[in-house]
Amino acid sequence: MAQRRRTRMGKTGCLFWLFILLVIIVIFIYKGRGNLKEAFKFVKNNPITEAFKKTEETETTDKAEITQAEEPEAEAAFEEDTAAKPDRNEERSKAEAPNSAGENVVKTGKSEPEKKPSKIKKTGADKDQPRSPTKNDIKTKEYKAVLYFVKINEEDGTAKPAPVHRTVKFKDSPITRTIEALMNGPTENEKRKGMTSFIPDDTELISASIQNGHLTLNFDNKFEENYSGIEAIRLELYQVLLTSFDISQVTKLSILIEGNSKRYITGDGIPIKEVYTKQDISELMLDN
Repeated sequence: MAQRRRTRMGKTGCLFWLFILLVIIVIFIYKGRGNLKEAFKFVKNNPITEAFKKTEETETTDKAEITQAEEPEAEAAFEEDTAAKPDRNEERSKAEAPNSAGENVVKTGKSEPEKKPSKIKKTGADKDQPRSPTKNDIKTKEYKAVLYFVKINEEDGTAKPAPVHRTVKFKDSPITRTIEALMNGPTENEKRKGMTSFIPDDTELISASIQNGHLTLNFDNKFEENYSGIEAIRLELYQVLLTSFDISQVTKLSILIEGNSKRYITGDGIPIKEVYTKQDISELMLDN
C-alpha cells in the first residue's frame, strides 16, 4: 500500500511542475521578459497552485505517518525473529553442559552408522571346489635310501662297497634327493670309519627323470673331471650304479654329461654304455 501511494504522489508532482512550466513559457512568449515577475506572481497567487500545495502537504503528512507505522512493524518482526532463533552460543553452552549422570552430551548432527564389512556368501560350488596345492602345502616326506661309498683295505689296498643307510627328506622325488646325498659324500663320522667317495667334489646333478623304470641322470662337467686313474673312474661309476639300482623303481640307467651322451669319461678313461642294467654292476666288478 505504501509503495502505491508513493508512486501516485510522484506522478502528481511531475504533472504539477509541468503545468507551471507551460504557464511560464506562454506568458514569457506573449508578454515579454519584463512581465516574468508578473508570471511568477500569477503562479504564486493562482488558486490551482494553492490547492496543489495543500495536496502536497497532505501527501507529505501521509508519508510520515506511513513511515512511522512501518517502523514499529519492522521492529516487531525483528523481535519475533530474534525470539524464534536462540543464540548459538547459548545452544553450545547447553550442549557442552554435563547431564545429570555426569556425562557430557555434545550434539554434532546425525552420527553415521559404523560400516560393517560385507560378508560374501560362498556358494555350494565354491565350497566343493578344491584349492590347488602349492609347494608350501606339500608335506615333506621321508625315504630310507641306501648310499654306496667305498672302503679301502689298508693292508692290501683293495676297495669294496660300503653301503650307508640314510633317511632322505623330499617333497617331489626321492630319487633326486638320494643322488644329491651321494654326491655330498660321507659324513665326518663315516669318514672316521674309513669310508670315502670317488665322485669329484662340487659335482652337481642337473636333472633326474624316470620313465617306465628308465632313470636318466644328467650331471655337469665336473662328473668326468676324475684324474685319479681308470680305477677311480670305475669306482665312481660303481657308486652311481649301486645307489641308483637300489631304488626299487629303477630298472635301467643312462648317464649324461651336460645333456649329452658320451662314449668315454675323460680322454683316456673307460667307456660309458648308453644304457646300464643291474647286470652291468657285476661286469664292472669283474673288470676290477
